[in-house]
Amino acid sequence: MELEFKTVSVTISGDYYQVLFHDDLDTEDEPYFMIQRQFEFPEGEVCHFESHHEKLIEHCKAQSAFLKKTNCTFPMGKIRYGTLK
Repeated sequence: MELEFKTVSVTISGDYYQVLFHDDLDTEDEPYFMIQRQFEFPEGEVCHFESHHEKLIEHCKAQSAFLKKTNCTFPMGKIRYGTLK
């Protein structure tokens, strides 16, 4: 699966980290993909993935990820962000 978004933002709050890919539409049904991870309590290095696509909602251990200037690729698929053509 490949998703495209205009914006990526990172939030850090103590030992909690979140990366949010979205289109900055500020609507309730805006497409998005979010990766969350906390380091306060050991959970077996589990990340939480959330999206407007139900197939992409899960808790799992990320085996790998590849981050570039305009995309992020991992076993679930590819997310493109930034200036889209």
